[in-house]
Amino acid sequence: MIATSHEPPPSAEDLPEELRPAARALAKALAENQGVNRCFADFCSKAYVKPEWAGAASEFLAASFEDREQELASMARIPDLIIELASGQQTLTTVVAFEWAAHSDAGRLSKLAEALAATQSKIQSSEVVHLMLALATSLAISRYPRAIQMLTLAEPKATEEHAESLAEARNWLAIGSILRGCSQETRDLWDHRLRRRRSVWTWTSPAETTALDELADHLKPGQEGAQIFQSVVPPEWWEQAQKLAADRELNDSKPAETKGSEFAPILPKSTGPTSLKADMHSVGATSLFPPEESPIIVWNAWPFFVGGLVGAAALALVIWISPYELKKARLTSSKDEFRATEPSSDESSAPQEEWRKSEAARVAGESADLLDLHGRILKSSWADVEGLLSGTTADLPKEDSRYLRLLTWLHLDPPSDVEIRNRLPALIAAAKGDSTTLDLWEKLAYKGSPMEEAIRNGARSQLYLTEDKGVWSISQRETLQKLGWPTAP
Repeated sequence: MIATSHEPPPSAEDLPEELRPAARALAKALAENQGVNRCFADFCSKAYVKPEWAGAASEFLAASFEDREQELASMARIPDLIIELASGQQTLTTVVAFEWAAHSDAGRLSKLAEALAATQSKIQSSEVVHLMLALATSLAISRYPRAIQMLTLAEPKATEEHAESLAEARNWLAIGSILRGCSQETRDLWDHRLRRRRSVWTWTSPAETTALDELADHLKPGQEGAQIFQSVVPPEWWEQAQKLAADRELNDSKPAETKGSEFAPILPKSTGPTSLKADMHSVGATSLFPPEESPIIVWNAWPFFVGGLVGAAALALVIWISPYELKKARLTSSKDEFRATEPSSDESSAPQEEWRKSEAARVAGESADLLDLHGRILKSSWADVEGLLSGTTADLPKEDSRYLRLLTWLHLDPPSDVEIRNRLPALIAAAKGDSTTLDLWEKLAYKGSPMEEAIRNGARSQLYLTEDKGVWSISQRETLQKLGWPTAP
C-alpha cells in the first residue's frame, strides 16, 4: 500500500531459514486460493516470536497480499502487530490499521489502541506516537474514552513533527466530547457523517431526527468543535439549536425560582428547555427541509498533504482526511500523493465473500465425519433439525467436539431455511461465547453475506439477554454493539 523504495518485493527465500517453509506454504495457498487462513496463521505463529524476524516477515506479508489488503486485515492478529511495533518496525501495522480505518472497523482499532496502551512503555518511537494520535483521531467520536487515553499517552512524547497530527486529534476529541453523552447509535451516525461532509443528508428519518435531538441536548454557546456540525445540518435547525443553547445557558445562570420563566415565547409548553424535539416537530418537516430548496452540500475541507509521509504518519493522514469514506487508497511511490476511490458495494464485499467460500471449503475438507449431517441440515427446516442443532440428540450431543465444528461450518455455508440461519448465532454463542465466535461474526457480517441479518440480530440478542450476567467483556460488548448496530450508511 505504501511504497518506500523501488526494490523488488521480498520472497520466501529472503526470510530467515526457519520461516521459509511456512512462507512457501502461504505463497502457494495464495496462488491457489486454498487454505490461506490456515497458512497465514501458521506463518505468523512462527514469524512473530523473535523481534529480529518481524521486519522481514511484515515486508513479506505486505508484498504477498498486495491488492488483497482487506483479506490481510481480516486475518491479522493484534498481538503480532504489537510485537512488530516493539521491534521498531511498522509495515504490517500500517497496512492493517489503514484497512480497518478505511472500512469503519472501530472495534478492531479500539482493540489495537487498548493493546498499545498496555504496552506503550516498551515501545518508544516517533511512528508509534503518530499511530496513537491517528487512533485518537479515528476513535474520538465512536470510542471517546479510548481516544482520550491515546491522546494522554501520546501528548508527552509528541515533538514538532507531530504538531499537525496532535492538533487534529485535539480537534476531533473536542467534537467527541460534545457527543459522548449520546447513544452509541447516534455517535456512530455523527461519526460517519462528519467525516463525509461532501454527501447530501436529508435529516428526515427517525435515526436522523433522533441524532439531531440528542445533539441539541448537548450543545452550548461557543463550544469548541461545535461548528463542524453546522456544515452538515439544515441551516434552520442550526439557528434554532444555537438559540435554544443560549437560552438554556442563560436560564441555568439564574436563581432557581426564576428559571424557565422566559422559555414560553420560544418553545411550546410541552417542550422542556433541554430538547428541540417538540419544537422542531411541531412546525413540521416541511418548514425545516423545504422540498423546493436545493440540497445542502458542504464540501470536504480536509487538507491534502503532499510529501514524504510514510508509515504511521501516512496512516494519520488517511484518518484525518476521511477514513470512513475510503474503500481503497494508496500513497504512490512517485509523488506520495494521496488518491482515493470508492468501489461499488459488490466490489467492496468481494474479498470477504471469497474468504467465506474458501474457508467453507477448508472446513468441509476437514469435516468428512460431518458431511452427512451438514447435507441433511441444508435440505431441512428448523422443525426437522431443532434437536440436532440444539445438541440434544445422540447423533451429536453438545459435548461432542464435532458440534462446534458443525455450527462453524453452517455459519460459513448456511442453509436456505431462514429460521435455521437466524438460530445459528445463539447456538454458537451458547457453545463458545468468546472472541473466537465474535471474530467469525465480524468476518461474516459484511453487506450481502447470507448471514448478515442473522448475525446482526444475534449480536443484539446477546447484548439484551446477557446484560446483567457478565458473559461478555467490555471490549466484547463493544464488538457486539458494532455488529448489532452497524455504522449508519
